[in-house]
Amino acid sequence: AASPDQHTVAEALATGAKTVRLFVSWAEMEPAGPNTYPAASGVSPTYDAAIRQINAAGAKPLFVVLNTPSWANGVADQLVPPNDPQAYANFIGAFAAHNKGIGGVAGYEVWNEPDENQFWHPGPDAGRYAALLKASYAAIKAGDPSATVISGPTTGNNYNWISGLYGQGAGASFDAVAVHTDTACLDRGDWKSVV
Repeated sequence: AASPDQHTVAEALATGAKTVRLFVSWAEMEPAGPNTYPAASGVSPTYDAAIRQINAAGAKPLFVVLNTPSWANGVADQLVPPNDPQAYANFIGAFAAHNKGIGGVAGYEVWNEPDENQFWHPGPDAGRYAALLKASYAAIKAGDPSATVISGPTTGNNYNWISGLYGQGAGASFDAVAVHTDTACLDRGDWKSVV
């Protein structure tokens, strides 16, 4: 996930969108170790500028937070979730609190497509994701009580995945469910060939 630049944000705003979805790499924002955001983040000012630019156009950013730093999962693969979900929660809560002081935010998506192995390695795990979602919900709400917490978007209408989250006790740990129904892998075969 690359940091947003002014030109890319301007292009998104030129569409008339009132919400601009931006990916945030936890690994990039907190590379030095736990509880070091924002002091250790060289890219935080880029996101601050994006919030201001988006707000100035009458819109709000929606942040998708993923990518685990190696200190949190013990491996180089950023798509392996953290060993301790609270480490991610601590970051996303601090990120929400920081952003509240910068400007209006539409909400936070906890990861991206955790129901498929493209973004969640080695593969979907409703129990492990539910633990991440529960810890994150509490942390985000502590950082910004008015923030909207969105479950990581499903790839298609994955009712079984959402049912699994409820089965894991995560039903009260999100305000909305995101669904990707236009995902290339659903209508064109191998997603890598069209991205």
